[in-house]
Amino acid sequence: MSNFNSHTNSVKILYWNSRSIRRRLPEIQSVLSEVDILICVESWLSPVDKLTFSGFNVYRKDRTYSSGGGILIAIRKNFIFSEIEIILTPDQSVEICGIRLLNLDDPLDLVVCYRSPGCILSQLQWNSVVCNVSSSHGSLIGDFNAHNKNWNCRLMDPNGSRFENASQRKYLFLHNENEFTHLDVHSGLKSNLDLVFSTLDIADRIEVGVGDKTWGSDHYPIYVEVNMSRNLYTKHSFKLKTVRTDWDNFRALLEEAVHLFSMDKYLASSPSSKYKIFVDEIVQALCLSTPAKKRVPYHRCRNPVPWWDKDCDRIKRLRRAAFKKWEHSLDLEDLIYYKKICAEAIKLFKTKKRECFKRFAASIDFQTDPGYVWNQCKIFKNSWVKFNPQHCSSNLRNPNHLESALNK
Repeated sequence: MSNFNSHTNSVKILYWNSRSIRRRLPEIQSVLSEVDILICVESWLSPVDKLTFSGFNVYRKDRTYSSGGGILIAIRKNFIFSEIEIILTPDQSVEICGIRLLNLDDPLDLVVCYRSPGCILSQLQWNSVVCNVSSSHGSLIGDFNAHNKNWNCRLMDPNGSRFENASQRKYLFLHNENEFTHLDVHSGLKSNLDLVFSTLDIADRIEVGVGDKTWGSDHYPIYVEVNMSRNLYTKHSFKLKTVRTDWDNFRALLEEAVHLFSMDKYLASSPSSKYKIFVDEIVQALCLSTPAKKRVPYHRCRNPVPWWDKDCDRIKRLRRAAFKKWEHSLDLEDLIYYKKICAEAIKLFKTKKRECFKRFAASIDFQTDPGYVWNQCKIFKNSWVKFNPQHCSSNLRNPNHLESALNK
């Protein structure tokens, strides 16, 4: 079930420390339909790796000096965004980047940070991290690996104390100070390392919730909802006919409307008015001759990938039950069983995906429609939506150009 509220005019953000995003793709694909922006730290991707999500633009900041780390931001394609170019990175252990959402009531800055554990930053370095939130409508979210009792950790370390001082000096508001976001699988102890900050100007418009399962990682996902009006790009289509259009009825309706074009009112109209009347009659006849498109219920077409079946649902339920059992008992045998179920789930997902592709490859021959083959390849590649809007547009014809063309 979704952890988001039922606000229709809000931006839904899912943040998660995935610890290898490729190993968590089934979990991510199953929730993508409910989010507008996906933020993953510790993506563990190298610059040569390619990864796409259907209907999303992907912005990445991969670690180049070693393995691990990395930040991935997937933005739904009806959002307009730009990269925040001026970003201060005080140390190699701090990975930080940001984007600015432009088609909202007010531009919203999302600054994402991942700090590797082990290095102690100075107060000046923490100040530079926080100063990346330069807009009055900005947020700072990430895994800072900074322990502080004021945000629900058992201990306070120098990084936690200095980070708190920097955030207070910048007047940032912490939204999840009473939550647990990290689980130590060895000791069973919980802490709060993934934090969501925002400026005071938008603090009352942000709602934050933490998930109750880790999806195979050692961090819980965080659901962030920003109550801002969206001016979304919509791709309009001027296609009216379908294969079910009744062309005999269409012809009869046009024959009934022919007398309109011989009336004095029509003949005395301007060229643009005549054109509008002519097009309106054709459109009305087509709409009356074409059956309305049936709406498919959402729950009937929610399956995120073609290879997902009952076995995948079953292993996912078993993994969650094993995690809940170990979380309650903290027994070593329950931990071993949970790790075993996690390994079986990864193996099953890979096997199902491979078998699905083999069945698809065996079903095609030289008589197969190339369009069908390419469409299926897009599904397997998980890259279906192709348009990349750079501005808000409704695809309407320019009335000035239309008027000048008709007057000729």
